[in-house]
Amino acid sequence: MLLLYLFTGNVNFENASYYALIVGTVSIFPAVVTGFISWWLNYEMTMTNVFKNKIVFSSILIVISLTLVIIRSYYLPPYLMNYIVKVIYIGGYFLCIPTLSFVAYNGGKITWPS
Repeated sequence: MLLLYLFTGNVNFENASYYALIVGTVSIFPAVVTGFISWWLNYEMTMTNVFKNKIVFSSILIVISLTLVIIRSYYLPPYLMNYIVKVIYIGGYFLCIPTLSFVAYNGGKITWPS
């Protein structure tokens, strides 16, 4: 949705991406908590590279997404962002995608080891 905003300039797309960012950020916390509970109950907190990657990159994802929500909440209309803040916001927004993908990939390695 943010990409559509960048191409069209339609503020409604940016608003939708902001709401999706908020929902995504809020949903990280229960996902991480249930992941820790599952790791504790099913794997007896055995530290492997897969779990280490999931913990580290989930923490990075939390920091990035919370930062983005704070930035976007401060600059309510997105066109008020100066160039540096806009680059950080858009870059961080798109950085969430590979970070989340890496966390999910490692989760798949737990479920389907090969």
